[in-house]
Amino acid sequence: MAIVESWVPPSREHWELLTWLWQFFPLVTIAQWLLDFYPQGKTSIDSRFNIPGKIAWATMEAPGFMLLLYIMYSLPKQIGLDSLPAVNWLMAALFVSPIL
Repeated sequence: MAIVESWVPPSREHWELLTWLWQFFPLVTIAQWLLDFYPQGKTSIDSRFNIPGKIAWATMEAPGFMLLLYIMYSLPKQIGLDSLPAVNWLMAALFVSPIL
């Protein structure tokens, strides 16, 4: 069962679109060099959404590892595999272990 149909996990067409868009990311960084406004960090602007550092870090990282684990459990069934290779699980464990 997909969370968002054909986006999570991505279909081939959506994956190609995302990888095509990603090539323009350096333009965003150039814009940050040229603009004065690029708020980064919890104290860069006053906002009621500023949260303490450790909680903010966990909140920021949680979607990444949850999405990785969801795709690793659901994708093999969709493409007809029994399981992913052990090296894939090892890489996922190395990615997730600092968070847990």
